[in-house]
Amino acid sequence: IKHPKFWIASNGGENCGYKYRALFDEIDLPLDWPVEVNHHEAMAYCRWKGKGIRLMSEAEWNLATAGGRESSTNFQQDPFAIEDYNLNLKFGSPSPVGMLETAKSPAGLYDLRGNVWEWLSDDFKPLPGFKAHRLYEDYSAPFFDTQHNMMLGGAWVTTGTEASTFYRNWFRPYFYQHAGFRIAAS
Repeated sequence: IKHPKFWIASNGGENCGYKYRALFDEIDLPLDWPVEVNHHEAMAYCRWKGKGIRLMSEAEWNLATAGGRESSTNFQQDPFAIEDYNLNLKFGSPSPVGMLETAKSPAGLYDLRGNVWEWLSDDFKPLPGFKAHRLYEDYSAPFFDTQHNMMLGGAWVTTGTEASTFYRNWFRPYFYQHAGFRIAAS
């Protein structure tokens, strides 16, 4: 197999000759399409790229969303506003990076929010001073281990409070969860 089974060979398509079978449609597969991978695949890519290439940390990701400002809690917008991002099934699939000019951060990076979750180098850990709510102890505390990795930003399929700029997500490293990644260099 030379390509994923959900890619469809097209006759003379403009981009590599494949279409992507999305939730609602079949669309040309552009070269700037976000890749959805698990954490192990993201780490393998960094190793393949060479010395000093790694996933971004949570702190680096927050700095990128803030564009050098102290706070990354907004892009000068409502943290719960979703209309400017590929969230809440806006297109029914990931979209080419940079398709939405409104999804550009002050640092000039596209799609830090929406499109695909972004795997980070950090394990999921509580923030300083965190105490689990007595009614929701099982929601986060069991995942504060080395078996769950951080994901931030939300994906095209993310809805509700998980689509806010404040939401810290986690998942096991071997599951595919509508997630991509950005690399950083040491």
